[in-house]
Amino acid sequence: MADDNKQITVYHRQPGCGYPAGKNIFYLCTGCREIIQGIWEPEPGTACRCGNISFDVGRLSIRSDDQLIILKQE
Repeated sequence: MADDNKQITVYHRQPGCGYPAGKNIFYLCTGCREIIQGIWEPEPGTACRCGNISFDVGRLSIRSDDQLIILKQE
């Protein structure tokens, strides 16, 4: 029987390094509390409600790192 319980941890990004991507990475905007999966090819124009996190043609934009928590599912 497979273990379906997965752990979610906070991913601590190193200063000066890029943002992680993958099906197991999620971006939580603390401004509007929306969660976006960290894949680099989401639907065009994917963004959180307040616009702090947005994807456009494979490019991630973050307005304020202070309102971002990166989560990793293990």
